[in-house]
Amino acid sequence: MTAAAQAVIRAVEAAALLPFERGVALEEVLAQDLARDAEARAARYRARLAHFARASARDEPPNDAAATWVRQGYWAIGRSLLVRGARPDAIDAAARQIGFAKGPFAMMETHSGEEIVREFDAFARASGWRVPASGFAQASLDEALLGGIIHAGMVNLCVAAQAAGVLRHTMEADVIAARDLGFEAAKGGLLFQAEEQGLLPLLRALQGLRAEAASVLAPVPEFSRLVNEGRRLFDEVTPRNASLAGA
Repeated sequence: MTAAAQAVIRAVEAAALLPFERGVALEEVLAQDLARDAEARAARYRARLAHFARASARDEPPNDAAATWVRQGYWAIGRSLLVRGARPDAIDAAARQIGFAKGPFAMMETHSGEEIVREFDAFARASGWRVPASGFAQASLDEALLGGIIHAGMVNLCVAAQAAGVLRHTMEADVIAARDLGFEAAKGGLLFQAEEQGLLPLLRALQGLRAEAASVLAPVPEFSRLVNEGRRLFDEVTPRNASLAGA
């Protein structure tokens, strides 16, 4: 049973069994505990995200460019890790472990080689990143670090997409990750989890790779600035969508 569910049961018991004043006092304590609880924070964010998704679907045209950027970038991260010595099955396993329904290679298996080449070419033109061709590994990579690197790469990708005006709002990335990549709803969201864990370790995970500037695994300047200035991902709200951020 989750902490949130246990708190609800205790609140109901307090309302039924305790004098009114003591019941109210206990409910206030439980509310404060829930505010600090990670599960409760994720649940509140999921509610905000659902509201954002509904409002966006009602008020905005579909953002196909952002959906394509995120999907192609996810695949590009997988390919980039492959040429650094990680095995495809280990990359996919690490992606599932951090919350994705399928790893990038499992997703690419449903497409022909020609389709994948076209996707990578389109991504390179849109983003400026170069997707490495498959081949011999450039170096060995500790596979225990893969989950953190994939997460960091996706955050980097989304920060770049917002800086380029492809993403209209930070929360849009979490909607796309859940809808198109099957990111686990219970975790709140891809970028929400990054905020929960802290952006500095994710930035350092990419910096430790010393990837060339044209790689999707090289931190974009906006990501470095975000961390160095102590800002949050959800501070980056476009004015048009500012009202949705506080919903």
